[in-house]
Amino acid sequence: MTELPDTAFPLSSAHLSDRVSALIEEEIRAAIWAPGARLPTERAFAERFGVSRAVVREAISRLKADGWVRSRQGVGAFVVEQVGGANFRLEPAMKDARNLRDLFDLRSVIEPGAAALAARRRSPGDVAALRRALQDMDVALSSGDSEYGAASDDRFHDGIAAATHSPHLQRLMSVVQRSLSGTRLPTWLNRAPLDLAAAAQAEHHRLFAAIEAGDSLAAQHAAHDHLVAAAGRLNLQLDSRDE
Repeated sequence: MTELPDTAFPLSSAHLSDRVSALIEEEIRAAIWAPGARLPTERAFAERFGVSRAVVREAISRLKADGWVRSRQGVGAFVVEQVGGANFRLEPAMKDARNLRDLFDLRSVIEPGAAALAARRRSPGDVAALRRALQDMDVALSSGDSEYGAASDDRFHDGIAAATHSPHLQRLMSVVQRSLSGTRLPTWLNRAPLDLAAAAQAEHHRLFAAIEAGDSLAAQHAAHDHLVAAAGRLNLQLDSRDE
């Protein structure tokens, strides 16, 4: 059975749950846990991977959402009879360089349009939620709290999806966001002399300003430029937008 591998940088509980769910999924794919089989308890998984039961609980929830696992009240979690189901899913972004590039290609198609839609449809509540996430990132940038910065970064992008008020788009972007787990923390860990977090935060401010102003074209451009820069911070090159 696979074990939780070492990582080059610290992981938040959300990132750990992604890693744990990915490892359990690999074992289901490899038929280590057969269709219909009962999975080990939260406690057993927690001891095996060296994480908290809350992390395991979140990992199991993700597997349920992706169609790999079902729960029976008071009994436990079981592998579904037809594993994988018909749910759309993506491999974790950090699995390998090819997968990371493919995910950024997908983001470059989806997210600028989502930002434009958010600018047209955002409510006062949406703007307030985005502002809170943006302010939390400002605090993290000042304090050097990288994990808080990455978590707030996730909330900011989730908030843009919510502001579209498009259920299908929100679900698709939720799948993308889960696959992105772990890609933002390296930026927030990078400080002087190349303060990548400060550069990313400047891009967030520009994107927020466009959405708040209801300027869909500016939001679309800001989202695309942010993706190009974010890819560059991960040593990828995306096509720049046409002026």
